[in-house]
Amino acid sequence: MFIGSMAGARIVSIGPGTTEALEHFGVAADSMPSEYSSEGIVAHLRGSVAGKRVILIRSDHGSPVLDQGLTAAGADVTDFTAYSLKPADPKYLDRILDAGALGKIDVFAFTSPLSARSFIEAAEDRSLKAAEMLGKAKVAAIGRPTADMLSSLGIGVDVMPEKATFDDMIAAIKKTVL
Repeated sequence: MFIGSMAGARIVSIGPGTTEALEHFGVAADSMPSEYSSEGIVAHLRGSVAGKRVILIRSDHGSPVLDQGLTAAGADVTDFTAYSLKPADPKYLDRILDAGALGKIDVFAFTSPLSARSFIEAAEDRSLKAAEMLGKAKVAAIGRPTADMLSSLGIGVDVMPEKATFDDMIAAIKKTVL
């Protein structure tokens, strides 16, 4: 029923992982931005959304860049929260934080702004100096929004792949660190 309601709609996926997930449910993405981010989608659609209705189906932590950028490009934007994200319970991070504090981690890889912020907050809740702990290792960010979050928290990024995918981040880490 839901898939049928999308008949005639242009489906834009943020990246290959989302495209694959859509295909699993029988939905074909019509296009994907060259940069897998909210900024990338805005750039990808900027010239084609004026006067169009755009429905953003995403998490409750979706970047305001997407709806603001598409609205500025003339779209009528509806933001639909399909799922909720929540920070990890700090107690699950204890082993990682302990190892990080001892300098036993070579690379900290962050896959979203929320994961970065949650990790830094968990470290600080334990009175660990996050910047000092992460300074003992390399720091990887999956893409620009995650790198920007880390930067805003006083953390430098050593590794960021050209494409914001998990596989590309792992390859960039291998190339940089190993």
